[in-house]
Amino acid sequence: WTEKGKEKLIAEANHKLAGENLERKLIDIEVDDKVEKQIKLLEVDRKYGKLNDLEFEKQSATVKDEPYVGVVKTHFDPKKPKNHDSAELHDQKYSSRSQNRHEP
Repeated sequence: WTEKGKEKLIAEANHKLAGENLERKLIDIEVDDKVEKQIKLLEVDRKYGKLNDLEFEKQSATVKDEPYVGVVKTHFDPKKPKNHDSAELHDQKYSSRSQNRHEP
């Protein structure tokens, strides 16, 4: 093999690894930016079922140092649209909590 540097590491990884391990190794080799690398690793976690979409979005926002609020569950009764509408939210500063539009 005559490849040098990253090319050689990539060729070795492709030869020795497969699946999730290969994807993680290639990200480690190819991506220099710390935030971009963390996001790509989170994408691998989501792809292989280690993170659901909500957790992926939450952790991505944390890595990017961005605010995050995600809707976990909502309740809406179309027969009574003005009564008891609520949503359960997750955000980065607080654990899950319920928000009810009609609470005082």
